Amino acid sequence: MKNVNNKNEATKLLQQCKDAVATIVELIVPIFDIVEDQFFQKEDFEMIEGFIPRWLSDSGRCAESPMSKTDFEKVIKYCNDELTNKLVYWFDLQSPIYALQDRIESVNILLSELYTHIPNYAIYEDNDYTSASRSMSVYSSIIHTCINSVFVHLASSFDLFTKIVYELENIPNLVFSKRQKLKSVRDGILYSPNKIKNVNLKQDGMIFSNPPILRKVCSFRDYYIHNGSWDYRCAVYESFVDDTPADVFVLLPDTDENGNLETSGSRNMFYSKREKINVTLPQIVIEVMSLYENTIKELFAQYPFVERERHIPDNLYVICNNWYESYKKNKSVPVPKGSSSN
Repeated sequence: MKNVNNKNEATKLLQQCKDAVATIVELIVPIFDIVEDQFFQKEDFEMIEGFIPRWLSDSGRCAESPMSKTDFEKVIKYCNDELTNKLVYWFDLQSPIYALQDRIESVNILLSELYTHIPNYAIYEDNDYTSASRSMSVYSSIIHTCINSVFVHLASSFDLFTKIVYELENIPNLVFSKRQKLKSVRDGILYSPNKIKNVNLKQDGMIFSNPPILRKVCSFRDYYIHNGSWDYRCAVYESFVDDTPADVFVLLPDTDENGNLETSGSRNMFYSKREKINVTLPQIVIEVMSLYENTIKELFAQYPFVERERHIPDNLYVICNNWYESYKKNKSVPVPKGSSSN
């Protein structure tokens, strides 16, 4: 990674990083439309949507629904028709897309917090330093937490994106004669290029090409989740040139050319490359966002919108009445004042 040694250059790079994140957050929005277009190839969802009760869309998914698991299962038990089962699946399928947006968007929040406590540039080279001190305080803990959280949120987004693409690829095989869990949940899907069939999404420069930068992000996420922070002291180094304060930085352990931690036996915290993660993190995020941009745009190309003749099911009135009657008979928790009775 390039060492940024100019404050103005660093400011521009950080803004470029935040802009790249914002671009991907916006680019995720049409994924809802693509999935909806593929999912509802016969039914006119826009015409049906206004009839769908809130308990069907929100229960078990949203804090605004007061319905318990027991009540939900009582009510849904008597609504075992193909349209209801399909709608339940559709609302469940929206959750990983919303979560993907959240994971990506939160990266900018973490970066903003991080860079109020530490700069994203280093003016000097390592051999210029004449001394250094190690700071361990509440602020150094905040710095390490923000850095680790960026890795966690990015790696989590890879899992979510894989689930979305996996679901999209398997829509033609879904049957709604009974209520189903998401296929990605049933199959325990996390990030893995092997789970994705479409070779066009595995080209160089895409998420599913398993590039080293992605492996690097996942390596530090996995270490943090299973072993804690790579530096349990959460050290921040304050360097000096002669007696003049110089750079402030956090060191990142070495990774190999594939993005995996350099390991010898049980030891994997080597620091020979002297990577200052507060300096290189914006570049890492930019590179990951570039992978997302390439992959999402290819996803759009693979699933173009198709004009189809869609309809409202002939038995929609019967189904809607069943929703209402089942809810009325089986719910035990009153709806809070001001909330929809549906």
